[in-house]
Formats: sequence, structure tokens, C-alpha cells
Amino acid sequence: HQHLTGLNNGLYTLRVWVKSSGGQTEASLQAKDYGGTTVLKALIAQTSNWQLIDYGTIPVSNNKCTIGIYSNAKAGNWLYFDDVEFFKR
Repeated sequence: HQHLTGLNNGLYTLRVWVKSSGGQTEASLQAKDYGGTTVLKALIAQTSNWQLIDYGTIPVSNNKCTIGIYSNAKAGNWLYFDDVEFFKR
């Protein structure tokens, strides 16, 4: 995860390219601490090809946000990610 501060309030997009073995209890792209009380999640499904995961509306209202990729996995499960982007719309 990464804590981002000094953001201008407004709507943001979070996206990442992923591959996943599947089998995890949960694999997700997440945003929290953006000013709302809910952890925003885009679930990551099994895929052997690169797939774009996009969470397109994050309403930042406190000038910060924590973004991350979460995987609760068993031995042998894997998750690759690349090109994480977080930007104001």
C-alpha cells in the first residue's frame, strides 16, 4: 500500500494491470482513508493474461488517500501487478 497526501479534493481513478492464479480468499485493488468510511474495493479474479482493474470513482474529500493491492492467499497462489495509476479525473 501507499499513503498519498497533499491531494486536491475531487474524484480520482485508481487502476492497475494484474495477473492472478486465483484461489485467494480475497484479492483486490483498494482505496481507503480518502474521507469516506468504506474501504473501496475492485476484486481481482483469476487470469493468466494481463487484465486492467479499474476503480473509477474515488471521492477524495480530506486531501489524502491510501491505495493498495491486497491478497489473502495460500501457499502456491500468486498475484502479479504492474503500472499502478492514481489520478484526478
